[in-house]
Amino acid sequence: MKHSGASKAEVTVLRDAEHLVLSVRDNGIGFSPGSRPVKGGMNGFGLTGMEERASSLGGSFRIRSTANHGTVMTVEIPLTGKGSK
Repeated sequence: MKHSGASKAEVTVLRDAEHLVLSVRDNGIGFSPGSRPVKGGMNGFGLTGMEERASSLGGSFRIRSTANHGTVMTVEIPLTGKGSK
């Protein structure tokens, strides 16, 4: 909400035998995912940091956004293999 101007956000967490999927959807101003900075700020949970954390767990981080139509960020982490216990 800090950057998006969103008035609503929906967080969904789903788990099956193989994956944990976290999805965050907002109704904000959206942006062009390809135009985001390569390096995030010095602190916080910027998009680059979230992508790095998902990757370190063997997962994926996806962003779908369109100007004036909000954003959906999805993190999918495998429950088996790299990073699992």
